[in-house]
Amino acid sequence: MTLVQTQHWLIVALFMAALLVVWAVVKLFKTPLRQRLSADRRMALTEVLPLGADQRAVLMSVDGRDVLIVTGRRTGTAVEVLPSRAPEAQA
Repeated sequence: MTLVQTQHWLIVALFMAALLVVWAVVKLFKTPLRQRLSADRRMALTEVLPLGADQRAVLMSVDGRDVLIVTGRRTGTAVEVLPSRAPEAQA
């Protein structure tokens, strides 16, 4: 009586092959999947900048407007809606 039979090895090998196929499909279609999953989002994180040991500046896009949020552990949170950016002049 063996501890692991041949059919158990076959099941494990098939499962690993299925995982490999799923991984390859996700890797191949990563960009279209990301666009489809994030198409209906109203908020997007643009940038995070550490200001000190316990403060951060967070730039977000909310409904097409830029919002600056400054947070800290011991300080309050400041939220500022930034004015719309003017289109850059082309030289």
